[in-house]
Amino acid sequence: MNSGSEPNVYQAPETEGALPLEHSARPMRGLVITLDVCLGAYAVGEFALLVTFYAFGGSIWTQPIWIWKLAELIDYTYYVGCFLFLVFVYRAHRNARALGVRRLKTSSQRAVGWFLVPVVNVYRGYAVIRDLWKFSDQPHEVPRLLLYWWLASLTYTVLIWFAPEAFGQAYPDALRSLVVALGTVTVFLTSRVVHGIEARQAARALRV
Repeated sequence: MNSGSEPNVYQAPETEGALPLEHSARPMRGLVITLDVCLGAYAVGEFALLVTFYAFGGSIWTQPIWIWKLAELIDYTYYVGCFLFLVFVYRAHRNARALGVRRLKTSSQRAVGWFLVPVVNVYRGYAVIRDLWKFSDQPHEVPRLLLYWWLASLTYTVLIWFAPEAFGQAYPDALRSLVVALGTVTVFLTSRVVHGIEARQAARALRV
């Protein structure tokens, strides 16, 4: 499976190196599509909430109760999407090793764990995705897409967590619209990154 032309730079654990090869792309493809649907539903829901917010007067005091219930439901799609993304990272990491990749810097479990460590994940999270993309197939290059995705993700995360704390639910209209627009961009870039890694691994699988 591994021709030996690429040295085992990081000495990947033998237990993960011996993982069975995925003989079908369907499990990963199904996960990727599910993630797309979930994050897409979140982006559409956020846009619909923005439109509805202004349709009902543009004030938190004029919104009907069902709007807040819908907002809670849409928030759940975001959390489910985040969970599915971590599942994708784990599966993609295992698949990469099963396909003969020996240049990943961490185990599959730690690859997921880095995303859950505050502050550290600012760099380590990007490094995990960078290495997954880079070593899943040739050429071993990192596109600017990954940097744009990571910057958009960080900015969006900061805004959705800290804007309500700083301004409450009545934060400025321009900021409210910016959050929704940036969320849509982040969802789109996340989809591009996930599909890119899945496609690179599928291409590598055809040659092993």
